[in-house]
Amino acid sequence: MAKYYGIGGKRTGSVGNETYTIVKGENIVKGKIIHINDAKTPEQIEQRSKLQNAVKSYKQIGPDFLRKCFEFKKQRQSTYNAFVSANTKLAKPFFKRYSDDANIIGLGNIRMSDGSLPKLPVATSGNIVLNEITYTFYGIKVANELSAESTVAQVSTHLINAYHLEEGMFLNGVGIYNDGVQFNPASSENPLTIADQYMVSKDKQNFELNTNDNTVITAKGFTIVGAEDNKHLVLLEEYSAETPSIACAKTTSVGGQCLGYCAYFLSKKTGTRIKVSSSYVKVNAALANLFNKIEENPVRVNGWLATAMKILIITSYGIKKVIEIIRDWPI
Repeated sequence: MAKYYGIGGKRTGSVGNETYTIVKGENIVKGKIIHINDAKTPEQIEQRSKLQNAVKSYKQIGPDFLRKCFEFKKQRQSTYNAFVSANTKLAKPFFKRYSDDANIIGLGNIRMSDGSLPKLPVATSGNIVLNEITYTFYGIKVANELSAESTVAQVSTHLINAYHLEEGMFLNGVGIYNDGVQFNPASSENPLTIADQYMVSKDKQNFELNTNDNTVITAKGFTIVGAEDNKHLVLLEEYSAETPSIACAKTTSVGGQCLGYCAYFLSKKTGTRIKVSSSYVKVNAALANLFNKIEENPVRVNGWLATAMKILIITSYGIKKVIEIIRDWPI
């Protein structure tokens, strides 16, 4: 509602789509802004989608787990800001309906930790048969004499000597996987096959390198898998004493592998500080194939580095001038 001032009938305030102000005694009228688009260009919407997936990854991994994972963050910087800042560029854009869904895994080559301790050499095992299913796992290569029955002391002694680690360090493992969600390579418009019930699941464990601890390693949430010359220390499924985390399975002979990734890193308390090693996640074959599908055959469209799937992703956010984007796409 506008108010009138003085005998001249000057007004301030709003009437309909017009806003009135008085500047140096003169009445100024401006058109009222009814709606602002928060993202207008393909680049802006792609960035928005990446940010959305980085934030979702933070929530799925868990603030409590990540709280000490970024050693170099500024004193007043929150863990959330440190994680999202490190991972927005590494995230992948994805269809709005999936990015909005908290039960769909956040996409990205995620940086899990950042610090000064030595990096753990995460390797891929050869074929390992468990319950008549063939897997390859992400883990840490260990000595032939170790097995699932080995103690923390035996595993610690080997890791300290093989990788120049220190007693008192903690070895951490975390795995995130999407139950009921599989990559569908046949469709660019609908690249996921989703079951009636689906969810994001998490496995996370750690143990202290201790050459005097006679606890069996499986009681600490890790196991040793593989045959001679191919032994790997692998994260276990949470609450299981024998089943490796499906998040650490790079491949499996069972069709329709769920999307997943895992990471291993070190941590150590020094005084009041927690030091960590830097780590990035290792994605399984299904998630890697989805990433490749999003990024395959890139072409510059009016300065935007696009792909066929990225155009579909961006249009899912309701971008303006969709016709112009598609018209410029090379046939």
